[in-house]
Amino acid sequence: MVGYMIWRGVLRPGARARRNWWCRSLGDGYGYPRRSRFVHAPAEPSDITLVDQTLKISSLVTAFRSRGHFVAALDPLGRTLGRLVEGNDGAEYAEPENAKDLFELLKNYPSLNLDAVGLKGVDPNKRFYLGDHLRMSRATQLFWTVNEVVALLRASYCGTTTVEHEHVVSKPGKDWIRLMVERPQARSLFLPSVQRRILYHLLYADHFERFLARKFQASKRFGIEGCESLIPGLFALIERAAEGGIKAIELGMSHRGRLNVLHTILSKPLGSIITEFKNVGDRHFLQVGDVKYHLGSRGTLSYGDKKIQISLLPNPSHLEAVDPVVLGKTRAKQFFTGDMKRLQNMGLLLHGDAAFSGLGLAAEVMQLSDLPQYTTGGTIHVIINNQIGFTTDPKLARSSPHPSDVAKGVGAPIFHCNGDDPEGVAHCCRLAVDWRQKFQTDVVVDLVCYRRHGHNEQDDPRATQPLTYQKILNHPTTLEIYSQKLLQEGIITQDVLTKWAEDVDAKFEAEYAAADSYAPTLHEWLASNWQGEALGSSSSKRYIQPTGLDIESLKSVGIAISTPPPGFNLHPDVANLLKSRAQMMETGTGIDWAMAEALAMGSLLLHADPSRGQTPVKNPHFPVRLSGQDCERGTFNQRHSVLYDQSTAKRYIPLNNICPGRQAEFVVCNSNLSEAAILGFEYGFSLENENALVLWEAQFGDFTNNAQSIIDNFIASGEEKWMTPTGLVLLLPHGYDGQGPEHSSARLERFLQLCNDDPDHLPGFGPQHKLQMEAGFAAADEDGKGYLTRADLKALIKGVSPERVEVLMQELDFGQQDRIERRDWDVFMAQWMRRNAEKDHNLCVVNITTPANFFHLLRRQMNRPYSKPVVVMSPKYLLHHKLCVSKLADMATGTYFRRVIADGDAADNVRNTIELLPRKDIQNLLVCSGKIFYLLSNARRSRKLRNVAIVRLEQIAPFPFDRVASVINRYPNAQLTWVQEEPKNMGAWAYVQPRLATALRELCRGREHTNVRFVGRATSATTATGSFQVHQMEMKAIINAAFELKDVESTPTITSTTHATAFV
Repeated sequence: MVGYMIWRGVLRPGARARRNWWCRSLGDGYGYPRRSRFVHAPAEPSDITLVDQTLKISSLVTAFRSRGHFVAALDPLGRTLGRLVEGNDGAEYAEPENAKDLFELLKNYPSLNLDAVGLKGVDPNKRFYLGDHLRMSRATQLFWTVNEVVALLRASYCGTTTVEHEHVVSKPGKDWIRLMVERPQARSLFLPSVQRRILYHLLYADHFERFLARKFQASKRFGIEGCESLIPGLFALIERAAEGGIKAIELGMSHRGRLNVLHTILSKPLGSIITEFKNVGDRHFLQVGDVKYHLGSRGTLSYGDKKIQISLLPNPSHLEAVDPVVLGKTRAKQFFTGDMKRLQNMGLLLHGDAAFSGLGLAAEVMQLSDLPQYTTGGTIHVIINNQIGFTTDPKLARSSPHPSDVAKGVGAPIFHCNGDDPEGVAHCCRLAVDWRQKFQTDVVVDLVCYRRHGHNEQDDPRATQPLTYQKILNHPTTLEIYSQKLLQEGIITQDVLTKWAEDVDAKFEAEYAAADSYAPTLHEWLASNWQGEALGSSSSKRYIQPTGLDIESLKSVGIAISTPPPGFNLHPDVANLLKSRAQMMETGTGIDWAMAEALAMGSLLLHADPSRGQTPVKNPHFPVRLSGQDCERGTFNQRHSVLYDQSTAKRYIPLNNICPGRQAEFVVCNSNLSEAAILGFEYGFSLENENALVLWEAQFGDFTNNAQSIIDNFIASGEEKWMTPTGLVLLLPHGYDGQGPEHSSARLERFLQLCNDDPDHLPGFGPQHKLQMEAGFAAADEDGKGYLTRADLKALIKGVSPERVEVLMQELDFGQQDRIERRDWDVFMAQWMRRNAEKDHNLCVVNITTPANFFHLLRRQMNRPYSKPVVVMSPKYLLHHKLCVSKLADMATGTYFRRVIADGDAADNVRNTIELLPRKDIQNLLVCSGKIFYLLSNARRSRKLRNVAIVRLEQIAPFPFDRVASVINRYPNAQLTWVQEEPKNMGAWAYVQPRLATALRELCRGREHTNVRFVGRATSATTATGSFQVHQMEMKAIINAAFELKDVESTPTITSTTHATAFV
């Protein structure tokens, strides 16, 4: 490259002035050819020394740019990046093995050891032509001495700030970074006013940690000591973001420094934090909540006329798990605010060094950065590089020199800074924002610091890092270092510094004294938890519509999505599929699973039609987002939500062309091959706006366990821990089709285990409900008179019409009495809770058997007064099963989602296939869920078993005690049998068994002691057999066993060997 530049700038014909200089430098012996000959081949120089030296200087420039960070002064403890010496716990590092040449060159700076870089004997003051190689820094300087090159690049890449950018694939990006950093002064000087502001933020953060340490010596707080410069760095980042047009930042971080960020950045009242340390207030007895360093908050910062909102998402202790959630919420905010250029909403993630390099989720998340339906226009990653992971040294925690090396895979520039240089930290944070706004890609700030205490404040790190912590013990704090610097420069006086410290400490003490006022009372808890929404009335944000629709609306949607645009060259199979769907609309029959899904989504998208008397308030529309691996077509070739022209590959999305201009957007996107990152992303998307249907589909339900931490820590528990409800829908293909252990089970049992409904008590009668009723009465009885009045009760349940309250009171035989005693209150609230039980649950799990019921489920998700996640054991085999179809009438006005479907019910899509005996003569009642129903129904019909009834549990959780009991009571003489495909230790049995017992005991008079027989596969360590022949044998044995009448004591379960199937 440089050789070419020398030829272009000096030897190239027409470069007379440069050639004259070159001739003077080399003398007359060089021997230039004639111009006409030179154009084709420059002559070989007779004196190669100058060219060789120039090339070596060029290589030196490249070395600084690519490896200068190895010798930068990044570690506050004075270590460099080198091989860890065995036994010294990382207190001292040897010379950096990846940059020994630069290390030797600069070791005695300003004296240079030129031998180390192959420039032995070179005059350091002699000028060499480098052309454009360093013109980023000085546009007019073409000739450089070795001393000038080293001085510039040492200041740019080897100080307390540096950057890695050689891996950036964009040439404009590389040029921009060099323009920003290759300056005689590596960063712009800060004005004195800005320096004082940095110092104040540093002092505030330092004193905040000292205050909490003093007041709560026995508590964990995961303080930021050793990395206090993060706070002024974040302030600088946020300010630059506001200046650059950012209006909102979604922030995710782990526990280290979280309390400081909550208070210092987001202005969470210190009194509120103190109450969390003290665990005061009645609320703590009534809510599960979470530890204080997991909680989220939001705040607004103002910079002149610009305001910027900061939202810190709550997170679990599973490090990096919050990353995709932040990105999903950021993307949703951009979607709902119309920020299509992605310049107004930004994601900011704070990582720990060990977590960023050690946990794969960080890499998964960064791979989303440039995917069309997942990009957020660049995320800023700040690594709080403590240079330790709990007790593990960096060299034992990663195979790369820096924890940030993970980011090189997506070409993200990496700015490194020394935590004891708060100005450098602020500068790098500002550069990160500038990069993000200009290039719209991810960027990393590696804030190299240390951890002054152990992993938490109760942990003594000297047991495993004695030398390192001896060094830390003797090391001054960042506040001490920076305040001394500004004192010496006359930027601040000691009097001002002392006054700041006194004022901050006094403020903290005042808030500590008033902390009890932040403790929630029972009445405040009641106001937020027992209002109309909590009791089942409509939220002010939603107008609840029935899930059934008029036939005309259904047909208009169905015809639109079955009609391709004119001239669109469809694949023959897809053309036949659309013809089949059009015929479904014409006949109103044969509607399969995919068509029912499309009708549900399409009907939710449509705006209100004034010509039909609809209004936006009563007939809202909802955007729909469906994401997952291969979900556009569908893993099982069923959906085809995107059509492709076979001649041009042009895409066409029918659901976006139902009524263009008068419908919401349908987004469907094939995801990359990730479960954890994508599911976390969609969960985050769903948090931003409850008025959107967000679905994630697994390729096979079995693969969901790759995202188990997202399910456990966010989806199933987020509302109870952090009050963050979600309406996310998980579509998990499930069913035993002989495809082996990894393509059969979505692990239904695991989701049911996460459900919080009480197996032993009906809703309203469980211990937690009784505690809540007691607390509610105490809060409502403000004057302590020991009873309530009817007016008190009606006023208490705000959002619910007094008429509804009055109707229930009459149903409970309250009569006209005005005085409501405690026992009356308990009866009233227990009944209300039972009627609105699903508001209390954390998770809805369904295993649906009819397309119509799936249609109602999706529409119900947007027509409920609350948001709850739904886990769907979606079908595979049933997607193309000829009996798994519904009529259009099953989705019409007046129809609704059925939690239970029994023989002969209106929702029974296979009724009249066999005429059953009268109900009193039914001897065997089979209770099942999902695909196995069709196997049982077919076997009953072929065997002409008129004495067997089958009931389908469509919604497994929350368990429909009332509907199940109602069906059981229809068949007073029937044996009860639960039938499932899964092994006994899997599937729904462990969940269903105690709840069936409760329903029998509490709601089925005379059947309190009825036992339920189990039929299914025997207990197993694996979900399914890998042999299709064994699978068939097992299924045959299950069906046979289901129809046998046996005592419960001889309950059959099915086990298999490689040769036979046997009963045990």
